[in-house]
Amino acid sequence: MPLENIGFICLLQGDLRQARALLEQALARFQAMNDKAGAGSVWNNLGQTLYLAGDLPASADMLTKALTADRETGQKLDTADALSRMGRVRLAQANWDDARRQFDDAIRTAAETGNPIFIAQCRVRMAALSLATGHAAEAAATLRESLALFERENRAREALEARTLLAEALLEEGKAADARLELDRAAPQAKASQKVAARLDFAIVSARVEGSANAARTLDAVVAEAARHGLAAYQLRARLAQGEIEFHLGNRSAARLLHELEQDARERGFEAIARQAAALHQ
Repeated sequence: MPLENIGFICLLQGDLRQARALLEQALARFQAMNDKAGAGSVWNNLGQTLYLAGDLPASADMLTKALTADRETGQKLDTADALSRMGRVRLAQANWDDARRQFDDAIRTAAETGNPIFIAQCRVRMAALSLATGHAAEAAATLRESLALFERENRAREALEARTLLAEALLEEGKAADARLELDRAAPQAKASQKVAARLDFAIVSARVEGSANAARTLDAVVAEAARHGLAAYQLRARLAQGEIEFHLGNRSAARLLHELEQDARERGFEAIARQAAALHQ
């Protein structure tokens, strides 16, 4: 199996150190061969690896290189993927306008390929922006459409991501019972998933929906697992969910936890999480 494929599998399984080492080896080989299409694909996956590791500037740099290579070689699917990943970086940085531009370009480029699954994937990623900017109902509508397609086409991995985010959107709409129902439907897929990030996402949203002291305690394990894999982005998300639950339960420790999270998130450039933490504890 080619190095870049093994590296991608390691990325899915949460082994970021091994993924990065293999992807960098593959990149060196593609550059030696002057294979721009191959290099573009690897830069894209390196960008995702660095995003998960919490290095947003380095992630953006890799994705910029991927976009340059993909456009030069006419790789529209890869271009759309890199654009939507760049949108996710800008979303994490709370750069809403640039995030929207990246997502819009991703959806438009995906549409040019005529690949409905990929168009739906890009729309799911853009739904996260709608949710972050206070448009939960808009996000939910988009996610339901994409989810219906994924289920018709038996795309379990994509369906899990969409359904988990849908549950989060429903929670923000104040529809906790509906959110819980979506999580119950997603539970078998989450349990079977080989993608560590997807399992952590599911656990974080499940804890938020439950909102109990026990749910807050379960997030200790999520933070620990994210730390073990070097998934800094998910450590921050889990800590935010934990602080949010503690805050709503009226625990005195919540303000301190959220203040510490705000500082840590801002130092890493995760401005969106920093602002959410600040809004809760101030």
